[in-house]
Amino acid sequence: MFSIDENSSKKVAERQRQLNLFIENLKESHPKSRKAYLSKVFYKTHKKFLKVYNPYSTFSGVFESGQYDCLTATILYGIVLDALQLPYQIVETNYHIYIKVMDGEATYLFETTDPSRGFVHQPKLVAQLLSLYDSNLPLDENGNPVENDENLHSFDFDIHNTVDLEQLPGLLYYNKAIVDFNSGHLLKALRNIEKANLFYDSKRLLEFKSICLQTIKDKGIHTANNTLVAN
Repeated sequence: MFSIDENSSKKVAERQRQLNLFIENLKESHPKSRKAYLSKVFYKTHKKFLKVYNPYSTFSGVFESGQYDCLTATILYGIVLDALQLPYQIVETNYHIYIKVMDGEATYLFETTDPSRGFVHQPKLVAQLLSLYDSNLPLDENGNPVENDENLHSFDFDIHNTVDLEQLPGLLYYNKAIVDFNSGHLLKALRNIEKANLFYDSKRLLEFKSICLQTIKDKGIHTANNTLVAN
């Protein structure tokens, strides 16, 4: 995870060391309840690492400048929860990714882009948010529905997948591909989609790969071996 957008092994090792030290400190705390502990994990992690929301941030950016988005923050929390052996699920929808944390029969949410109210533990609010996520409406960074945004791609299908940490690099590469595509770097976008597929096979990736291929074909762009890329 640390090495996806970082080539320096020294920097990768330093970030792993930094995060491991933070996790060890969390292990030493003993709040009175699981809910209190999860609240502490959420807010301490956010305060330590997540400083500035920036769409399509890289995972290395979390450690370099504190820039994060929904995906990179979710990955960070997943690594922390995994290390603390706390049961959780990461759920991907069309326009959102979120964390459900289990505490016996209770379910809490980690709203990773909300530094002040992101640990959602009230049962009624948890149910309302889960219903909103199930609707697959586009959401802004505050979790509010976004309507009539022409810049948002409309999917022909609904995504509601439980994903694990081993699959999330695929979504990081997917986000990199979107940035490349929107910048006009179509072949680079296609390469990142192919990298994404090595980690995670989903309808989202297949659709975007098809869009890349068609756009490359329409523009008459040739690959390195001078053959036109086509479906």
